[in-house]
Amino acid sequence: MKTVISILATIMIATLSTAAQDRIKIELNATADAVINTSKINPKNGKKVNSRIKKGANFTIHSVICDMSNKKGYNYIIGVCDDEGEDMAINLSKVPNLQAEISATNKDEYWYARTICKTLPKLSKMSNAYSFRKNAETSANKSISELKNNALVLDDPYLSSYIYSLLAKINPSMRLDFFNYDFRVIIVRDDEPNAAIYPNGALVINAGLLSRIHTEDELVALLCHEANHFLCNHYLDNIATMQKNAIGGMIAGVVVGIVSPRAGAAVASTIMNATSLGLAFDQTQEKESDQAAVDLLPVLGYDKNAMASLIKVIGDYYLNEGDLQAYYHSGKHPRIEDRIAATGTPYEKRDSTFEKRIASCVSYSAMGRFTNGRFSQALEMVNQNDFNGVASGLDYYVKGECILALYDSAETNNQARESFLKARELYPTDASILKSLIISDIRLGLKDEAKALLDEYISLARNDNKELTWAQNMKMNIR
Repeated sequence: MKTVISILATIMIATLSTAAQDRIKIELNATADAVINTSKINPKNGKKVNSRIKKGANFTIHSVICDMSNKKGYNYIIGVCDDEGEDMAINLSKVPNLQAEISATNKDEYWYARTICKTLPKLSKMSNAYSFRKNAETSANKSISELKNNALVLDDPYLSSYIYSLLAKINPSMRLDFFNYDFRVIIVRDDEPNAAIYPNGALVINAGLLSRIHTEDELVALLCHEANHFLCNHYLDNIATMQKNAIGGMIAGVVVGIVSPRAGAAVASTIMNATSLGLAFDQTQEKESDQAAVDLLPVLGYDKNAMASLIKVIGDYYLNEGDLQAYYHSGKHPRIEDRIAATGTPYEKRDSTFEKRIASCVSYSAMGRFTNGRFSQALEMVNQNDFNGVASGLDYYVKGECILALYDSAETNNQARESFLKARELYPTDASILKSLIISDIRLGLKDEAKALLDEYISLARNDNKELTWAQNMKMNIR
């Protein structure tokens, strides 16, 4: 009997979908939250007839087909089987709101359930989905090229590979919407704690965000959030809405990211002109993506409170900056406090193994903080790299400079000197490090050491009149 049912199901699907590109086989257990209209094949005459799944009835979803013969858009047909073994089909172009509770015990089932209930019904009503996608991808590729051309990409192959390994844990085995894609990881030289996912699968993460999180759990929460935006095609929904509102599908002044209403100076210079990306996510989309992270974290073996912790980290940044508008209003995003309350209880954890992996981002942000006169913040960052044994010569230089700017005692001046000496071991001919070491020696009263270093500096400066004048003035200070 099961063989006959299977054959009938195949005939039914083929009849409903003569131009089907492909069929994806899956197995999901579901319960109808409302009456669901379906179709089935009458075994007596082989004709298609209308049927339904009753509210509260259990059924199994066993396949997804994309019918490209529908000129009004993608036509997705869901093959289902009820408790009595009867095969039916749900045509999502005729069932725009599939009200069902789908069981999910792993990440694949989770994404499949989300796609079937939230994504495919919308795509079935979207007549220009292909052109929307291609235009958005073209704009996204242009924006990514501008980031690279403007030297805004932080090149850290090890960190990028690490993030790819985490995405592999999150990514579903198949996309039920039949869209082909691959995630690309791009770390951007921008101190704003932000991230975005582009229509071409490019996951753009600011170094400023990576530098401020302390656990892999928080990074996975971020990746789950952004993956939900992409896998649920939020950008297509937004472009379609803009088209419907007669704005030509063009989105000007795009604001992207996980939390911030600020795009960040470096990224804003490129993406704000990418007018068809569809990345102006609304509060509903942001809340949905937050919830996706909360749902997936325990499934993947991570702390379910990591999303709340991630949002708090970003919120703390805006409080420390005094940007109350970003913290309390958050633009199109829900209020930060509301998002924290909705996603769990923030934790206070630090994982040195994780912190070592993001050391290059910490160094970048520390230098930015130091350059902008945020010495305490910069010092905290470089101390993190130093504590974890991954401090660079740049970190030691920034550490010494920040100590000299914040304190003045024999102990702190010695600490600064030690940092400059470590920096010089790594960069023995760097003039800036040598100048700072000279100043620390002068502050400590080490006149002979300072004079010897000044002579060395003069020999390095050679015919540079500006630097020679600096050296002569220093010599006058230690007579």
